[in-house]
Amino acid sequence: MQDDWYDGLKTLQGADLSGKTIALFGCGDCSSYSDTFVGGMGELYNGIKDSGAKFIGSVETDGYTFDDSEAVIDGKFIGLPLDDINEDDKTDTRIEAWLAAITQEL
Repeated sequence: MQDDWYDGLKTLQGADLSGKTIALFGCGDCSSYSDTFVGGMGELYNGIKDSGAKFIGSVETDGYTFDDSEAVIDGKFIGLPLDDINEDDKTDTRIEAWLAAITQEL
């Protein structure tokens, strides 16, 4: 996670998120950072997973090229990972499919 997000995470940890619905997305570079691809999304989730919020929008890892990610929880990404550098041709389709999936849960 970028350094400028740590204060934001502390703020979220201090907030009452009970009953809130959260859908995470993260941008990353699966080629240059294949061992930590969208790891910040996983750090955010791990920091607030016990907040009482409901998390929606997990995504299958199929079709993604990466070695490891803290954002993979129980075999799926905890939210929508995007790589607009190496896989920009897949971005629009991924966003459209993700929005269709989470809209049903809102």
